[in-house]
Amino acid sequence: MGNKQLFLTTTNGTRALQKVENSTTVITADMVNRQATVRYLLGAQSAAIALVGSG
Repeated sequence: MGNKQLFLTTTNGTRALQKVENSTTVITADMVNRQATVRYLLGAQSAAIALVGSG
């Protein structure tokens, strides 16, 4: 992931989305769309990417 920062946290899905609702970009992912998610993240121009696990 190059020079990007990455962190992972786990919480309830609704609370997780509420915590990031003011972010510039929010995407959701699962095993079905994992390849598209990875392609998107590799092309993202963000200084930091946060992964919030829930479920």
